[in-house]
Amino acid sequence: MRHRRQDCIIGGKHGSQTLIIPIYGPTTSAGGSPGSTHVNISGTTVCLQVGIPLPVGARILGCRASITDNATGPTKLEMLLVKSGTGSGAAVTIATSAASAGNGSDQTLSITGQTEIVATGKEYWCWIHFQTGSASSFIHNVEVDFDLP
Repeated sequence: MRHRRQDCIIGGKHGSQTLIIPIYGPTTSAGGSPGSTHVNISGTTVCLQVGIPLPVGARILGCRASITDNATGPTKLEMLLVKSGTGSGAAVTIATSAASAGNGSDQTLSITGQTEIVATGKEYWCWIHFQTGSASSFIHNVEVDFDLP
């Protein structure tokens, strides 16, 4: 026998949601003190790769990264939304953000307007790397907007 309330439940339809992925770097703190709540990157060949753990069938709508770039150079950061490729395994770029300002301030890198469906056998990441310069910069967190169509 069905309960009357079961007829009112619409499974899996919750609108868009945001997954917050914290970024933590190595720490030397001792005695239970909190460590670093960001990652410090520097050097022209450095790229921080942040995995996006969403279920198959989820639709990626966009992503954001909270960063602090550096005025030296100037150093500008850029974010790419990528997925694993086929065959050779080379990554495939889905979208790219605009570059940060390169002024040493807290900023947000954004990618919007996406409709990428998470597929079986694929992995998805946000890659954050230097567009220009190589001075020390910080990445604080990544947020991914998604829905379950």
